[in-house]
Amino acid sequence: MEKEKNTTEELTQLLALIFLKVGAHKTKTGSRLGLTNLQLEALEWIAEHDGSALGALAEARYYLRPTATRLADALEKEQLIERRPDPEDRRSVKLFITEKGKEAIMKVRSEISSILEEILTFMEERDQKALLLGLKALIEADKKLDQKREKKK
Repeated sequence: MEKEKNTTEELTQLLALIFLKVGAHKTKTGSRLGLTNLQLEALEWIAEHDGSALGALAEARYYLRPTATRLADALEKEQLIERRPDPEDRRSVKLFITEKGKEAIMKVRSEISSILEEILTFMEERDQKALLLGLKALIEADKKLDQKREKKK
């Protein structure tokens, strides 16, 4: 049991280190685009959930509703998203990413990919494959956790 705990702690620390490094580059790219980290996070979520309600953004990202509204205001002002009334609920608004928003996301993802590709050149192929398997397993475990949480609701 102690060995598992050490492995978990080490994985947590190592993942945090790489997230910090990638996050720093993402922050720099977002800053060049005039976006804060929160704005970029919201824009990425909207890109993945195009046409979702503002309330869904707030719930999914754990934002307070006023925070989600301010983020949408800022993104709309920069023409990265557009709001459209929900035809099924007059009180609700749907969020859609614009072409300019898609370009911003592509720019950020491209720069992050370049950084990760450069890092990977310093890894042996077998280590890259092991990392790939491990990350796929991590994603699957996260999906299972989400499913378990959904069942509890």
